[in-house]
Amino acid sequence: MKTQKLSNALFLFSLTITTLFLSTDQLYARSGYGLKDISSLITQNYVIAVVFAIVFLLIAALVSNAIKYEGGAKPKDPVKRRRWFWILCAIAPIVLLVYNFVVVLPNIQRGPASSKFGAHPFIGLGVCLIVYILVGFIISKAMKHGKLGHWF
Repeated sequence: MKTQKLSNALFLFSLTITTLFLSTDQLYARSGYGLKDISSLITQNYVIAVVFAIVFLLIAALVSNAIKYEGGAKPKDPVKRRRWFWILCAIAPIVLLVYNFVVVLPNIQRGPASSKFGAHPFIGLGVCLIVYILVGFIISKAMKHGKLGHWF
């Protein structure tokens, strides 16, 4: 049963990531973004970073709820939940960076547009990390006695 829930969570994770990639790929379907379009692309990058953080938090919550309580003097289930939270914390910005390099950057025209957008995938990575950790901390403290309370 435990592996069934975990495999369902991983399937949901892969389905969500695929949907995000395919839906946003249509946004970048035109020939390329010039210098005039970069400011809106930067804003869009930050919004997508927040969306990635929230999606990965939902996946972390699903995985945490899939892990059963263990009895005994030294249960290991809080450690498993915490470990999965931090593993997904590491994966979220990596997936966002891959998204930026595979979907967004190839559609930006060379020259000043490319150099103006150059640092923003990494800033979006920081936004994703900060939102993930901050919202995860708030959820963990709000649900102190539940399964999600073991994240911190």
